[in-house]
Amino acid sequence: MLVVLVLGVVGFVALRPHLVQADPEGVRRMREADRAFERGKLEEAVAGYDAVIALEPGNATAYTRRGDAHVQTEDHAAALRDYTAAIERAPDEPTLYRKRAEVYRQSGAWEEALPDYDAVLRLDPKNAEVYALRGEGRLSTKDAAGAVADYDQAVALQPNEPKYFLGRGKARYALGDYSAAIADWDEVIRLDPPNAAAFKQRARARQQMGDYAGAITDLTRAIRLDPADLELLNQRGQARKLNGDLSGAIADFGKAIKLGADEIRARAERADAKRAKGDLTGAIADYTVAIRLKPDNAEAYFARGRAYEETGKLSSAIADYNRVIAVRPDDAEAYCARADAKEATGDLSGAIADFNQVIRLRPDDPYAYCGRGDAKAEGGDLHGAIADYDKAIQLRAAYGYAYYGRGQTRALLGDFEAAIHDFRWIVDHSTDPRLVRTAGELLQLIQVERH
Repeated sequence: MLVVLVLGVVGFVALRPHLVQADPEGVRRMREADRAFERGKLEEAVAGYDAVIALEPGNATAYTRRGDAHVQTEDHAAALRDYTAAIERAPDEPTLYRKRAEVYRQSGAWEEALPDYDAVLRLDPKNAEVYALRGEGRLSTKDAAGAVADYDQAVALQPNEPKYFLGRGKARYALGDYSAAIADWDEVIRLDPPNAAAFKQRARARQQMGDYAGAITDLTRAIRLDPADLELLNQRGQARKLNGDLSGAIADFGKAIKLGADEIRARAERADAKRAKGDLTGAIADYTVAIRLKPDNAEAYFARGRAYEETGKLSSAIADYNRVIAVRPDDAEAYCARADAKEATGDLSGAIADFNQVIRLRPDDPYAYCGRGDAKAEGGDLHGAIADYDKAIQLRAAYGYAYYGRGQTRALLGDFEAAIHDFRWIVDHSTDPRLVRTAGELLQLIQVERH
């Protein structure tokens, strides 16, 4: 691919004639080296260019062609040295900057490629392709706004080129401008109807906008156009899951697995769909395979732990949360989940210790204070529990469960007026029907007992 980009796009002998020296011996050796290059005898070609450079140290063309040979052998460091030497000898030749930029680009060194694209555009300001390449580089270095500006230039220069709209759509998507991104991908599809990439990208934006049905339609078309792209099956499975079609999602992930897609991801995604459908045994089986394929897969351990909790296998859930914390010792969610599981097993001191860790990591998390308050109340530390509920309500004024816990604890302490106040707040303000019903029942019970 690199050879095609550097030699095919840029041109093997694209330099201007004035770069070649007039020394007859140098010309002869250059022709021999070129013939060796064309026959694929790269070592012989490099040796020939070495000889030309020894005769003519100022010959930019010899450095350039030797750089091209190094590209063929994938010696990118040597290619970069040669292109740099050529640029030093012919600083006004845009082709040289373009060649060097292509090597940087293919190596993923976008920060180094961008100045070379700048140089090309200073020398050749109407080059739409280079605007697009610089746009790709800017997007890769997180400058999405700069990328949009470059793609704007490319589109203005060549308004019928689909790939420029495709690139600008990606940059607009990165900026969160999903409607504009969709408009660009619409244009790609108008100009190039069988463009699977445009359908795939448009599906991503539609999914972000909550148009799951539209995303599924686009992905189905993309799958017909490019059945070898197994990621499309995973993507459609996600869209179907979000659209409530769990069976369809499970089928897509299963097909992706069967055809050889990224099995770790597909297994985890299918497990999530199975869990959402209530098939906890199937979900646990898929998470287990994902873990076997990647033993440090913290996400799969965490999700399997949740599934174990839902089946009542609390010791297995705690074991999975232990593995998550071993891999990610600052994972507040894992401490929180383990605290809940420990509390459910009666390990109140362990639960409190885990909630302490959550508070250390997320000191403004009201759930951690409320959870710790529940564990303290269950263990008999009623005043400590009320202090935690107070803190949770301070952090989130409309936190119904903290009011509920505090109301129960106040009632246990005999402070019925304060308990009534908490339960009344829930009845008047909470949007959780179950919580409102339970608080109402307790409110009536307290009032009956008092009279």
